[in-house]
Amino acid sequence: MPMIQIPHSELTAYRADPPAAPKGGLIVIHEIWGLVDHIRDIADRFAAEGYLVVAPDILSNAGVSPTVGQELHDLTKNPDEAVRMTAQPLMREKLAASREPEYGAWAIGQLRAVVDYL
Repeated sequence: MPMIQIPHSELTAYRADPPAAPKGGLIVIHEIWGLVDHIRDIADRFAAEGYLVVAPDILSNAGVSPTVGQELHDLTKNPDEAVRMTAQPLMREKLAASREPEYGAWAIGQLRAVVDYL
């Protein structure tokens, strides 16, 4: 299922539909890396178990798009220690906006819209 726009919000989300009538709904909140393929895979697996799943992209508005998140993840898993060391300051820089109180207030409002959608 493609990305969807959550009504009455600034968020897009990955939606995974079950093969039959849903048993219920789940919201999958991504990790620090954002809405990367791993999170979409988790949503797909829950959908295969019968749940309607919505995985909102709550970090792109703070500067961590799925592409940036994947790059940061890959840096932290690099076998070269020198490369791994470059990840920490870059992560602090990219995630700075997400640590601001304004972001937290914004995210709560946006996530309420996700709950309403589901």
